[in-house]
Amino acid sequence: MSHNEGNETVLLAPNGCPLEHLPEDPTRLFSSNGLTLDLPRIGWIGAGICTLLATIISFVLIYRHLQYYTKPNQQRHIVRMLLMVPIYAITSWFSFVYVREAVYYDKIRILYEAFVISSFLILMLQYLGDSLEDQKRVLRRHKKTERWFFPLCCMKYNPSRPHFLQYMKWGILQYVPLNVLATVLTIILQIQGSYCESSWNPKFGHVWILVIQTTAVTISTYFLIMFYFTVREDLKEYSPFYKFMSVKLVVFFSFWQMVAVEGLVYFGYIKETTYWSTTDIAVGINAILIDIEMVFFAIMHLKAFSYKPYMIMDRTQKTPIWKGLLDSFNPLDTIRELAYGVKYMYRWSRGIPVDKDSRRLLDLERAFGRTR
Repeated sequence: MSHNEGNETVLLAPNGCPLEHLPEDPTRLFSSNGLTLDLPRIGWIGAGICTLLATIISFVLIYRHLQYYTKPNQQRHIVRMLLMVPIYAITSWFSFVYVREAVYYDKIRILYEAFVISSFLILMLQYLGDSLEDQKRVLRRHKKTERWFFPLCCMKYNPSRPHFLQYMKWGILQYVPLNVLATVLTIILQIQGSYCESSWNPKFGHVWILVIQTTAVTISTYFLIMFYFTVREDLKEYSPFYKFMSVKLVVFFSFWQMVAVEGLVYFGYIKETTYWSTTDIAVGINAILIDIEMVFFAIMHLKAFSYKPYMIMDRTQKTPIWKGLLDSFNPLDTIRELAYGVKYMYRWSRGIPVDKDSRRLLDLERAFGRTR
């Protein structure tokens, strides 16, 4: 099935999705004729070098944190956020090299993004206090009523109110289940042939998945910014600005530049070549940008998430690396917090007060790990 678009004939799948089955480039990077350096391969090499550099810097910093794993309630979240750089860099490079499977690599990156945002929230809470009561005690000092940020400037909030913290958690953590749902739907639709990443037609899944993820990440980022500016003075000793920017900018650049590049494809500014479709080129551009950015963010993390505050000078033995690594990879803390958020919402909607048992579930020593 085909139709004419200008002077070009566009092949369509039975469901109407434009097919982009261009011939595979027969040339190889290394051949009997020597090294082949065309534009895509220069991009692969450059992006690969950036990926390697960013990954090495991040792994060295992660290793140092695991060596001095003295505050697990904080450092497990720091390690998770530091892993963001190698995960973003590696998946982006693979999506560029294996461009036909890029949709799967991209979803790995976007899925981890939600984990990073939730970890940053929990880290800020840990800085406020080790227990829920400590955190609420800090928030109760904020008696002044504040205005919401643009575009909700007409609304006001009071951080000392009992439900403020839970509202912030709902706004930020909703991104986790919605992102998981969007990822699962993407894989299912891609297998069924109904995702159609190259089309913005609302009859295909790509548009709706993008709407879900854009809405979820925008709401999550909005609440994260609002919570950060509410407590930033309370977190001064932890230099929260660099931490906040190192997370927010990664999420901002990786997501919105992807949308921008797809927009360039939609409006016809990116043209296909003999072997590369417009979608492939968009994937390549986005991957190169992310890999370059990750080098700068890896360097930024050296200052934002230094391991030195966690060094105990009179400690004779360093922490076993495997112990901190397993603790950092355990997602039960996030799952517990999401589960409690659902329970809290249910009780609130039914007018049921949060009893002592429910309050215990909010204790961060249980929800986010034991004090060590």
